Amino acid sequence: MMARRRHLTFILIAVALSVNGQMGIRLTPYQYERVEKGSNAHIGAGFDLDLSRRSAMSVDYSARFDIWGVAEANVESYDFYGYFVSYSPITRTWSLTLRSLYFLNDEVSGFYIASSIGYRAVELELDPDVSATGSWVTTQPSWARRSTHNGGYTQLGFRLGTRSELDGFYGDLFLGLGLNLGDPDLDLPLYMAQSDWGIKDLYLQAGYSMGIGW
Repeated sequence: MMARRRHLTFILIAVALSVNGQMGIRLTPYQYERVEKGSNAHIGAGFDLDLSRRSAMSVDYSARFDIWGVAEANVESYDFYGYFVSYSPITRTWSLTLRSLYFLNDEVSGFYIASSIGYRAVELELDPDVSATGSWVTTQPSWARRSTHNGGYTQLGFRLGTRSELDGFYGDLFLGLGLNLGDPDLDLPLYMAQSDWGIKDLYLQAGYSMGIGW
């Protein structure tokens, strides 16, 4: 896996150096992206490269963060085979996306349409609080422990936006739709059988990025 990541990084750098176009790096201080019922706040960073008079590409990284304590507030409680189980599903996600942009003007600025493909990693942390409800229950179950579950999705996306030229300070305002594909195989515990927790197949994203181009 690490070797593949190094190869991908090398290829992206080689492409960037071989194309005689404007480049830029940017920061997205807030990106709305609600992929499940918890926090919708994401922070991101990216690299932009102009390929021709109307086309460009970008590599984006974004990660979810919980600034309002939403994850801890989403408490789920269920009866499960003689136990009362209560927990807050804490979800962490990050994504890496390769995006292709086509500008509607005869220059690489202004309104654009874009398509993307990427990978989204998901981590679910559970720490159940368990109490016995049946008189026959005398021991603490082995599954009543903190656990972490990891998986991933392939992402496809479509975006509309407007971006300024990669010459000094530039901005990018965007609105998009994304699709999470695949089975993450998170191996969830049985006490979550009644839970409505889950990563959405279709999601909306919106945000503003600012960066420096040269």
